[in-house]
Amino acid sequence: MSFSENLNKLMKDSETSNVALGKAIGVSDMAVLRWRKGEASPSLDSAINISKYYEISLDQLCSDNISVERSRFTLMQILGSLHGDLVEYNLPNGERAFISSKQLDNYPKEECYVIKRDRDLFVIHQQSQCENGDIIVYMETDFVSEYGIPVSVYRMRRFVRTDDYIELKALTESDKKVVFRKQEINRLHIVGVVISR
Repeated sequence: MSFSENLNKLMKDSETSNVALGKAIGVSDMAVLRWRKGEASPSLDSAINISKYYEISLDQLCSDNISVERSRFTLMQILGSLHGDLVEYNLPNGERAFISSKQLDNYPKEECYVIKRDRDLFVIHQQSQCENGDIIVYMETDFVSEYGIPVSVYRMRRFVRTDDYIELKALTESDKKVVFRKQEINRLHIVGVVISR
């Protein structure tokens, strides 16, 4: 597949508009449109920014075997921090979402973020501590593209601690559970805990 076909698949799967992607990576929506039509190719910097936006490696972005399904379940777009009693968010597909910050009375609003995973919105509190049963967002940094660029992937799982290991349980059938043994626990980087959905 060509780059333009891959980009079109990613944007369709995540319901990202030309304007939203352009704004996120610092280019015009017309530049994105030209890439999608195959009339132009992005610079290396723009390609890197696209791969970061979709939480895939640069080699996957340019691959003939792009895993659209994988990107669907790893895309965690931070849409913005909360302000006031009711917040309006413009989503990448042009829809609007309203979230009440009254749900967050026990949390400093500047530490709370709205993320989008597939079609669902979640509010997370930025913290590294969690309790058994919490739904967490954690970051994996083990992915490196063929160009040597590290790529961070955000995932969402249910946190379960036992005496011998930590298990991150799958939330959907497409997710895989992850187990961290005692000697591996320092590799678990928790970004935040879901406090509202």
